[in-house]
Amino acid sequence: AARRKERADNKARIEARNKERATRKQPAEKYFEQTVKGATANQPLKKLDPPKPKKENTDPDAIPEDDSNTFNLDPELRETLQILSDFVKLSNKFVGQLEKK
Repeated sequence: AARRKERADNKARIEARNKERATRKQPAEKYFEQTVKGATANQPLKKLDPPKPKKENTDPDAIPEDDSNTFNLDPELRETLQILSDFVKLSNKFVGQLEKK
């Protein structure tokens, strides 16, 4: 009996959370392309089209088909990955110059 009550409470909480999430307004994010070369040359940013969001499934028991692209709309994570990518490219370039000497 206690387990049934706990499951009912969990289901009600999940439904309330999904309803609240559905009413949230999506933030208006702007997307720009920034490169190391453009930053050093003091060039203006290039505006990009925002990615198309996927329709969310409100079923709490649903298993996502493809969970590999969960950070698609997270601009901070994408920017971090881009910075790391640029850092690795510049590091390799710098190491290559040191080895030539």
